[in-house]
Amino acid sequence: MNVISHAGLGSVMRHTKNLLLDFDGPICSIFAGRPASLIASEIRELIRDHDDSVPEHLLEQDDPLQLLGVTPLLGNVALMQQADEVLRQAEIDAAGTAEGTPHLLDVLQAAREKGLSLGVVSNNSVEAVMAYLERHGLASNFVTVVGRYKGMDPRLLKPNSHLVVRAMMRMDAPHWSTTLVGDSATDIAAAHSASIRCVGYANKPGKRGRLAAAGADAVVESMAELARTIAPMSAM
Repeated sequence: MNVISHAGLGSVMRHTKNLLLDFDGPICSIFAGRPASLIASEIRELIRDHDDSVPEHLLEQDDPLQLLGVTPLLGNVALMQQADEVLRQAEIDAAGTAEGTPHLLDVLQAAREKGLSLGVVSNNSVEAVMAYLERHGLASNFVTVVGRYKGMDPRLLKPNSHLVVRAMMRMDAPHWSTTLVGDSATDIAAAHSASIRCVGYANKPGKRGRLAAAGADAVVESMAELARTIAPMSAM
């Protein structure tokens, strides 16, 4: 089975007029060509250079976004901005070698035929997201693209609802007709904090159960399942 509850997915999509996609996962694997752990190492060393008293347990992450989230705790705005810029440039570079998610185009076509409004909501920098979308001719599919922006406090990244609400406001999308597709528990938390539904994308072994446990309204293992669920509705 590709979905925790097909009936649940069908119900979610029947009520969806505005569909938000996370970037890294549902759209592409941004760090497919450049491991995220290498970027995390750069940020880790940057933090240590500024403050060698930072507890090691805060720096053990191999996720550069989680390391960026450490910087506000250190009370050094310049460091926070510098770390963000290092990550931003790395993400832009990584966008050039990112691998597209299978069946994304099927989802975009089905959504277009159904008349859904599409948006992107990502913790990755908006510049990197746009670089990928434009490189692959995908940008025109989306009403809005919301990502991490310059000067943004990392504490406002998902699971905070800030970026999700920002996208909804740009799309004039009410919560009752909006759904987010994401591949992490932080996506689910952000969606529920914004009072919208969330479809979990379990793109790796073991994720299906974790996303369901995190409260996803439905979970798919392939974007093809999402496309097939949307497609019949376009004829209604």
